[in-house]
Amino acid sequence: LLRLFSAVLKNQTLTATGRAGILSARRAYFDNVLDQPYKALEDAREAASTWPARWHYQKRLAELTLRLSLPEESEKVLTRALARGLPENQAVEAQKLLQLAQEAKKQPSHE
Repeated sequence: LLRLFSAVLKNQTLTATGRAGILSARRAYFDNVLDQPYKALEDAREAASTWPARWHYQKRLAELTLRLSLPEESEKVLTRALARGLPENQAVEAQKLLQLAQEAKKQPSHE
């Protein structure tokens, strides 16, 4: 399946939105099937930057960065998404995630 994802991503005719969708699917595969969250993070970042207006990609990136104890990145992603403007239901989700990121930043580091 990873070879298939790779082959599709090499397709020169793939649109930006199509590329973001494939990256998001591969992100889910890395995260949910292969349990490789840091590989998933690479694809989540690229999907979010490839199609920044797509809330789903911003949300998945924010959730993953929170889970990986990267609240500063999550906060930046959510702040940018809110600044771009979101429908009310998505803005509510973003605000909840933003609050979690801000709370996580206050927690002492366990390094």
